[in-house]
Amino acid sequence: MLGGFAVAFLASLVPLARISMPAREEAMRRLEATSGVPHRPATAYEDKIATEDGPSDSRRLWAAHRARMAALIRRLKMPTPLPRWNARSFSPYAR
Repeated sequence: MLGGFAVAFLASLVPLARISMPAREEAMRRLEATSGVPHRPATAYEDKIATEDGPSDSRRLWAAHRARMAALIRRLKMPTPLPRWNARSFSPYAR
């Protein structure tokens, strides 16, 4: 009887193995979309300037852009979790 419960317990853990974490890009997109902050600041902050040795005006403009994106990043808020259990199926053929 105890062995049966152990097997049933292990079988109940199988769906946990199918849970996948979102990629970093997906997580950032959701964070930006649900925060209501315009211009996708987290994505824009990671961008790189085309040439580091360009004119000083370009570098100042890039620094101002990064400062503005940093200010917008501070306004980002973590969204509430959306488990969507009603849309999931625990069938081995569902994906």
